[in-house]
Amino acid sequence: MLRSIVGALKQLLYAVLVLIAGLCAAEVTLRAQRVQRHLTTADLRSHSAQAAYVAPSDQTFQQLAPLSKFLVTADDGEEFILETNSFGLRGPEVTVPKPGGVFRVICLGDETTLAAALPAEQTYCERLEEYLQARTQLRVEVVNAGLPHGCPLSSYLLLKQRLIGLQPDVVLLHIDPTDVQDDLAIRPFTWMDADGRPLAAVHPAAGKPHDSSLARLSDEFAVLDWLREHGIRLWQEETAGKAGRSSPVADRADSSQPEAARIAQTLAPVLLVRDVAAGAYAEFIISSARDPFGKTTWSLADYSQEQSLTHVDAASLLTPSTGDDPGEAGIARLNVVGHDRYAAALAEAVMNRVAGIWTEPPPSSIPTLPDIARTPAQ
Repeated sequence: MLRSIVGALKQLLYAVLVLIAGLCAAEVTLRAQRVQRHLTTADLRSHSAQAAYVAPSDQTFQQLAPLSKFLVTADDGEEFILETNSFGLRGPEVTVPKPGGVFRVICLGDETTLAAALPAEQTYCERLEEYLQARTQLRVEVVNAGLPHGCPLSSYLLLKQRLIGLQPDVVLLHIDPTDVQDDLAIRPFTWMDADGRPLAAVHPAAGKPHDSSLARLSDEFAVLDWLREHGIRLWQEETAGKAGRSSPVADRADSSQPEAARIAQTLAPVLLVRDVAAGAYAEFIISSARDPFGKTTWSLADYSQEQSLTHVDAASLLTPSTGDDPGEAGIARLNVVGHDRYAAALAEAVMNRVAGIWTEPPPSSIPTLPDIARTPAQ
């Protein structure tokens, strides 16, 4: 009897040791995965210059901290205030509903649009507003909707969920060379509906309840964090199935995809942005300040022509002295002159697209530019 009890205790002890060893191995593995996951998105939030004003979002993955003011050092060393409104956008508050006599433009894009290293008056959004205001009796408002590490996917979510109620007359979408990598970074955190349309890109840190005991234990132990996340995931998948939605698309964001497939994936939300704009009776224009796809078989001009989109290609206006300043993480960005030229090109495109509200240009209101706004025949 005693021998059988001892044998049973030994087996139990062995089982406990095996379980502990398994948990330790799982903890090590999950901690390694946690580090890898952190590195995947570290570039989206680690820059000290961005840390103050960038916040995680449960809709667009990242956003600007709303209703805030931040002291920023410009490229020339001068300090200025970067101000955000209640929509989490750079600039003053936007009136809703739109007042009568207002011509409103929304500029979607990434750091080029946000231009956090420049005072607001030097960004292409404000310069565009000045150029358009010089040509109309209406009051022009250009809304800077640039997101840190934005891409067409996050721009679509931002427009659909928060900005379409601003009643824009024109929606401008900036396409940037970094969009492919930014799309890959946020796509694993994006929820889709049953038809494959994005619903939300949820940052892992968005709304995380750090004040709970479970959250503190999850931060300490990767195994517990994995169990908690997978429990939530199972509940979400069950809920999504009842609502007719699909599960998150982590398995669809594959950096090993052929380059053409990654570009096609990046551009897919462009047509969704177009449809949302059309639903609000707004004109839609895509633009680029530099060749977004480099030496690939893809051409944004050809894509725009195929999809009957108005495309502004300002690359011919920019030289190393106007548009190749090295930015954070070595990303090229427009300087003051580049922003001004880009704004002038966009102004020409907007005036070509929207008829009937423009006056004759006052002297030198808009620089003379080549014909770069390509509007397909309707």
